[in-house]
Amino acid sequence: MSLTNNEIGKTWTLYALGQLSEAWPRRLDFNGMDLSVQCGVGPDLGDEAELFDDLFLWLKNEGFVHFSQDSEGEAYGVHLTSKAMDAIGHAMPTDKGAVGTQLKTIAAGAGSTAGQAVIAETIGQLIGAAARGFAGGG
Repeated sequence: MSLTNNEIGKTWTLYALGQLSEAWPRRLDFNGMDLSVQCGVGPDLGDEAELFDDLFLWLKNEGFVHFSQDSEGEAYGVHLTSKAMDAIGHAMPTDKGAVGTQLKTIAAGAGSTAGQAVIAETIGQLIGAAARGFAGGG
């Protein structure tokens, strides 16, 4: 199954947020090549760094993550912001286990059409929860 950059970005986002949630409050290092391997999906060979840079810059600019340093295709010292933790808490049911594990499990379904639908729905819930948080709707 060939995925678009949009679909890959959503998958990588869920996986990275899941890992960061599991590791919190520790900081983690990420790179595009590792995310491609860990998620089982990625852009054409050699394009991981560019997609990674654009995705993590967006996550940083939107207030989901903060990182201390980045270089082409890599981000060091990445951690969740309180905004991301709040959005994850509102978007994911806690009665189904650890939210980090849930996010990574959803990301693992990236290879199927049904899995991509669940990924898109979950990303929508996370971004919606974050937007409501900024608007004061929690």
